[in-house]
Amino acid sequence: MPAYNDNIEDDEPDFVNTVYNYDWSSTSLGPMELWDASLKNAVNLCLHSAFPTLISIAPNWIVLYNKAWRPILKQKHPYALGKSAKQIWSDIHEIIFSLYESVRTTGKGLIKNDLFFELQRDGYIEETYFSYTYSPIFKSDGSVCAVFVLGQETTHKVLNTRRLKTLDQLSRRISEAESLENACHIITKVLSDNNADIPYAITFFVEHIPNTVESLIARLIATTFDYDNEKGWLFPNFLPETPEIIDLAKDAYPELNRETETYLFLEYDSWPLHLLLKEGGDIKVVLKDGSQAVLLLTKISLGEGHFLSAIIICGINRRRKLDEKYMEFLKLIVNHMNSYLLYARSIEEERMRCKTLTDLNHQKIMFFQGISHELKTPLTLMLSPLDDIINACPQETPIMPHLQIIRRSNALKHTWNGNIIIRLYPDYKDKKKMIVLEVSDTGVGIPEAALPNIFQRFYRIKSQHSRSHEDDFINMRKYQIVLVDDNNDIRDYLANLLKEFDVHCACDGQDAIRLLKKLNRLPDLILSDIMMPNMNGYELLNALRSNAKTRMIPVILLSAKAAEDSMIEGLDRGADDYLIKPVSSRQLITRIRANIELSLLRRKISFQQSKEEEAKQLIFSISNKILFGLDLKESLFDIIQEINTILPSERIFIITNDQSEFINNKIVTLYEGSESGTPMTNLSKEIIDKSKSQISTTLQEFLNNNSGISICFDKYCYDICKNVSELSVEIRLNNSCWGWIKLHRSPHSIWLNSEIELLQQISNQISLFITYSNVLKENAENEIKMKAVEFANKTKSQILANTSHELRTPLGAIIGILSSFEKTILTADQRDMIDVTINASDIVLSIVNDILDIAKLKARKVTLINRTFDLLELFDDTIEEFGKRAGIKKIEFIVNCEIDMLPRYVKGDPDRLRQALSLLLSNA
Repeated sequence: MPAYNDNIEDDEPDFVNTVYNYDWSSTSLGPMELWDASLKNAVNLCLHSAFPTLISIAPNWIVLYNKAWRPILKQKHPYALGKSAKQIWSDIHEIIFSLYESVRTTGKGLIKNDLFFELQRDGYIEETYFSYTYSPIFKSDGSVCAVFVLGQETTHKVLNTRRLKTLDQLSRRISEAESLENACHIITKVLSDNNADIPYAITFFVEHIPNTVESLIARLIATTFDYDNEKGWLFPNFLPETPEIIDLAKDAYPELNRETETYLFLEYDSWPLHLLLKEGGDIKVVLKDGSQAVLLLTKISLGEGHFLSAIIICGINRRRKLDEKYMEFLKLIVNHMNSYLLYARSIEEERMRCKTLTDLNHQKIMFFQGISHELKTPLTLMLSPLDDIINACPQETPIMPHLQIIRRSNALKHTWNGNIIIRLYPDYKDKKKMIVLEVSDTGVGIPEAALPNIFQRFYRIKSQHSRSHEDDFINMRKYQIVLVDDNNDIRDYLANLLKEFDVHCACDGQDAIRLLKKLNRLPDLILSDIMMPNMNGYELLNALRSNAKTRMIPVILLSAKAAEDSMIEGLDRGADDYLIKPVSSRQLITRIRANIELSLLRRKISFQQSKEEEAKQLIFSISNKILFGLDLKESLFDIIQEINTILPSERIFIITNDQSEFINNKIVTLYEGSESGTPMTNLSKEIIDKSKSQISTTLQEFLNNNSGISICFDKYCYDICKNVSELSVEIRLNNSCWGWIKLHRSPHSIWLNSEIELLQQISNQISLFITYSNVLKENAENEIKMKAVEFANKTKSQILANTSHELRTPLGAIIGILSSFEKTILTADQRDMIDVTINASDIVLSIVNDILDIAKLKARKVTLINRTFDLLELFDDTIEEFGKRAGIKKIEFIVNCEIDMLPRYVKGDPDRLRQALSLLLSNA
């Protein structure tokens, strides 16, 4: 916005004199001395005001203005002084003239805010916005002789608001980016909503390795232009050729002198993408039709020395100059683009990591399945002959103690503390003498349900602790450690000492980095010396912590520096532990185990948090289905599918509590998956395995405190003809059981408390969903019933109306014929018969009219008349009419009415009141 009061006082007298000394006699206004006094006062006020002020004088609307108005005119000053509005603003003269005339004719002022004008005041047609007031200047005779204008240009304010809105939209939508290309599509969609500042945008990707001679290929990723399936992208003719693939090696451009080039626009036959990659920053070009565009560059790392350059081409508003504010806006867009690409890259990397982990987990499962299969066959071949040898060998054979040790090893394996007792004694059973071999121990024990299988070969009891831990895949694998030390003897000694781990050795930090890149998986811990050549321990630690992939690996520094400051420095730099040489082997192994366990614990916490977040998202998804009133059956199927992603199961289904004669617990929806087919990471499996030991002590307490939950660890399912472990949770509606949601896993599978609680929450949400669906269904049925009743009433009214119409026609003929006998000479008997017939016809016609009125009333076609009438007269006429009828029928007709208590004149519809009284009396 121009600074209107800059140096006004310095040259104000000169400009004021310029206005006063202007040859006004050459205009239609004549000399200023002859102007009206009020107009001269207004001119004096205008010229000495610090705010932009202009006076336009009728009838030709000649213009004069003060110094503060000059920045608004730009190049039109000083030409505009003393000229008419039409001469100054020929392009918008009609708009201004209508506003002036409105003030002149009405004598009332106007105020406008941020009004848009296209003005040619600086060599081109410019997009501008103004806020101003128009006030009338009255002559002494009371007529309006001029318009006093206070104006302020608000162009920059409007542009800033518009651009900030675009930047705000870019900030809000970054979380929607799912890939690099998708990020560019979101950006172009946001920019297309602001085609005033950015008429069009085109984005290219170029993948390359810096300082190499490899060929560069630019790929068109996104644009704001439309796409046609037959013609492709619909680029306008004034743009350079824009193919989807551009070989940048074929393009040659002149060098740019960045010191002299500020807002210099260059002419090219094609987009100078290669030049922009080489020079960086931005390049401004002028196109065939004279319009302008800016090419801007941003880069992100793709890892391993590869970079992605994103080039965005932005069209420039033809109605605005490319000033510093405009360029700042474009650079902010590029900054947002860089943030989008970095975020999208992290999403892609995370997606790739998840896929890799899934594949590795699948390969691990297949590997252990193969191992198990290959081991059982030779074990069978070994153990069966062993039993034969034991049974065939005499007890005194020297090898017998060794064979018995092999047989007794099961008790040793499952006993952690206490004792093992072996007894051999004679006994009698069924009058037969026998020898009993009894083995007892203080181990984990065998559940009663598993006792029948005790002599079954290879039978294993799940969730039992033993010394070998064959069932725990996590503990089965060796922890992997990278040992870094430049001393060969120390390295060999520690490697031999840590033989319970999978140790990989490196001679210094650089060697360790190379080793990490070669390993198939990241190590569980790194044990490193500090004082080493090439790259010491601290430098290695910094490299690990600065890399997202290795940041979470626990690091133990092993050093001869025993000072407290050295230990503090090591821990401050990010080491998980610090050991001082010489260190005892027991302490070293204990520290290594403890740090690995802590690392696993941190990962477990992160894993559990992610599971909680997934559960929240599922509950939120069910709530959305409730709000949108989606189909019940389809939504329930979607819900159990989503449940399977959080609680992997072989089978998930919902059944109703339907106990009809032919149906027992009808299945509403069913999802059959594969529990083993749902990938489970080492970490998640270890979390579940560790939780098994706590189930027996907490599960029963949990079930006692929560009704509506049942768990069967080994239940035969007739639908699929096999045993399963079943978790069942009630779905309650109106304090009664509507049904159950059931999950099946392989037999003896455990159910964690967190899983049960989540299923309870889902059950509550399903209850709300079913209740809401029932309400919607009931409302729809009631609406159908209402429409049916309405249709029946309409039909009935139509029938009544048609019947009444058909009756009125013959009745009219009868009444017409009877009226013709009024002047005919008849006998007394004939006259009585005519009177009776007329009376009966009147009664029938009255009934027909009543039926018609009822039909009209139900069809809401009765129009009530509100007028003043004599109520007592209406009562007298009605009583007189029905008194005669009562006399004919020999009925006593008693009128009990205090006439004095009733008003004589009332407002209403007398015909409807008479009709109501007649119907009441006729029914009586």
